[in-house]
Amino acid sequence: MKALVYEKYGSPDELKLEEVDKPIPKENEVLVKVKAVSLNASDMEFLRGIPIYTRAWGMFKPKYQILGSDIAGIVEAVGEKVDHFKPGDEVFADIFERWGCLAEFVTAPSDKLVLKPATMTFEEVAAVPQAAVVALQALRDKGITERGESSD
Repeated sequence: MKALVYEKYGSPDELKLEEVDKPIPKENEVLVKVKAVSLNASDMEFLRGIPIYTRAWGMFKPKYQILGSDIAGIVEAVGEKVDHFKPGDEVFADIFERWGCLAEFVTAPSDKLVLKPATMTFEEVAAVPQAAVVALQALRDKGITERGESSD
């Protein structure tokens, strides 16, 4: 499969279109055929290696060599323990913990994916994750609110 890869910190000139192995989903992961991604300030920060905290994932060279954490696509395969997604499902997510969306396929933890609303395009939902999904994950995963509770 094709992916935009970078091997050292620097400018966008470091990005090269290369042939890489297609990922295989682990037991709790989903393989997604990428239909759209959005780029954010974090992509540029991790490409440049600045600010310094971005190098926590690789001081001298990037640990994750394929950028992109906001994804929209179609489920191609699921790991053996995934029971809430199936091939053909349209999904989107923020997979900041692992990156890799600037490729034809990416694996994602199943608990990070959300079904794409039928009324939205892949391009529209790819623009949502860093804003909406991060907020949803914080509320849901950190238990800040209870179901039915509002901020009023």
